[in-house]
Amino acid sequence: MADDQKPIFLSHSYHDKDLAERLVNLLTNGCDVSRNDILCTSLSGMNIKVGKTSFIEYLREQLKEPKLVILLITENYLASSFCLAELGAAWRMGVPYFPLAVPPIQRSEIGGVLEVAQAGDVTKSAYLDQLRDMIIKILGKQMSTDAWNDQKDIFLNGLDALIKGMKKPDLVQRAELEKALGQYKRSLDTINAKDVEIGKLKEQMAELAKRKDAEAVREVEAMFSGTDDEFFRLCSEAKQPLSKLKRATCCGLFWELRGEHFHPEDREDWDDVHTAESFQEVWCQEGENFCNLNSDHPRVGKAQRALRDLKNFLESSKDRSFFERFEEDHDFPASVGNREFWRKFLAFV
Repeated sequence: MADDQKPIFLSHSYHDKDLAERLVNLLTNGCDVSRNDILCTSLSGMNIKVGKTSFIEYLREQLKEPKLVILLITENYLASSFCLAELGAAWRMGVPYFPLAVPPIQRSEIGGVLEVAQAGDVTKSAYLDQLRDMIIKILGKQMSTDAWNDQKDIFLNGLDALIKGMKKPDLVQRAELEKALGQYKRSLDTINAKDVEIGKLKEQMAELAKRKDAEAVREVEAMFSGTDDEFFRLCSEAKQPLSKLKRATCCGLFWELRGEHFHPEDREDWDDVHTAESFQEVWCQEGENFCNLNSDHPRVGKAQRALRDLKNFLESSKDRSFFERFEEDHDFPASVGNREFWRKFLAFV
């Protein structure tokens, strides 16, 4: 993740910024989340930085690598084509997301129209607890249950009155919304059909690989996908397991590919190591100043295999034009041993 990218993106309508502010306060005061870690485009100090490019370009950058997208789904949200585009982007990228339905929007209405599998009422205490649990799991935050409950009570107190006083979309927008939702649903159906088709082709290739020489199959796949397509496919396959690992584990994988151990440099690094160690992703031997990767851990092993495939691809590719284009575009080499490469295509190390 780039230095200026934020791990949490709060997708909401500008007309609902008072409710967004209340939710941000709940996360910062009750979940120990820094306001600097939340992208909330309607709130002062949490939106686009001065000197950045257009709003759309900045948002596109931010949506590349968030760890969690929170969807504040109101009538205004459903009436906004831009909000629906944000939802579609999160859904398509497979980014973890947490939908909060705001009355009078119902859970069934969201699931039926927007293909959201899980959704709950923002006014329900138990569902807010699920949001807290997800933040703990994804961001590794630790917070007092008592502090969370106190802040949750503050959030819920007067929430009904705030929701009733929120601006409503006009009837013209609602009619346009119904038309847009129909187009959106048809687009999702088309995407799903393509995904099914792609899945069948992958199954065919996997079956072919069982019957033919595996190396020859890989050569055929690369021949028809193109170097660029193959590169981005391998990056995506490596990035997915990396996104589920702790930072110290990712650092260990980075240094492993360089043929070295990860030597934590400061207390913050060691804190990251101890966190990863508590999840059994790494282990440290007494008296050593470095950590070892636990290759038997399913997530670690999966990431190692995907990274080896990416490394082998980059080291064996004979398409020199690809590397020339890459270095011209990025000003750093296409190498898994390069830190800039990791931050751009894999994980923050």
